[in-house]
Amino acid sequence: MGNNTLNDLTNKKFSEDIKKIFMLSWPVMVGMILQSLLGTVDTYFISKLGTSEAAAAGLSNSASAVIFVMSTLVSAGTVALVSRSYGEGNMDAVKKFSGESFLLSAIFGTILSIICYLNTANIINMVFKPEPTVAVLAEQYLSVIFLGTIFVFLNSALRTILQSLGDTLTPLKVFGVANIINAILDPFFMFTLNLGIKGAAIATVISMVFSCIVINIIIIKKLYNSSISQFVLSTKLDFINSMRILKIGVWACLQQVARPITGMLMFSLIYVVGGREATAAF
Repeated sequence: MGNNTLNDLTNKKFSEDIKKIFMLSWPVMVGMILQSLLGTVDTYFISKLGTSEAAAAGLSNSASAVIFVMSTLVSAGTVALVSRSYGEGNMDAVKKFSGESFLLSAIFGTILSIICYLNTANIINMVFKPEPTVAVLAEQYLSVIFLGTIFVFLNSALRTILQSLGDTLTPLKVFGVANIINAILDPFFMFTLNLGIKGAAIATVISMVFSCIVINIIIIKKLYNSSISQFVLSTKLDFINSMRILKIGVWACLQQVARPITGMLMFSLIYVVGGREATAAF
């Protein structure tokens, strides 16, 4: 085989690999954008209520971002272990890790939901120290958002499972529809039902619940042959496997949480310097 032929084959394989990587990665990228847009859509409609409401939403979203990114504690380990097992053709291990990931996400998500919900006012006042009007509005919004923490954790794990199986397009479609639902329900709850800023939070949580149910149904159908009993049986904790998932996830979580903490501190400083007007603008 000549050098030219070898180079042609190498270049062809390189091009094919790049294409495969792109086809797998672009839905993930767009999906992450859509997930971020949940808060952006809320802020858009909330800003129509007034400056205090916009400031409250900004503070609330910066606080919830710190909690939500902790979902990588489970999802980072999930993608590593599920994708490896799938590549080895070990479907029993894929099902085992997927079920365990779901249960771990449910446990951590529930614990954080309860803790954050019960301490919403304390979190707002301790971190931001806002004026009473903004504090009350932020509590109305953030307390509902915190109730949805469990669905953020579950969605993160479920999305990761599908992506580990090489299906990056389905999560994009599901979360795309969830964004549309949120954008429709926001003005309905806020203005039609006169729930104000709390209505935006309710709409967001409903969209989270929708995506969680749909993507879970898809995984049960795809991975467990539409058998709910198989899925339920896989959701049990194995100490060694749980530690493997969390050992990988803890470092990813620490890395990921640094950015939203910085953002939360920025909001805190902006509020101190410029009050609710500057916070709303920021």
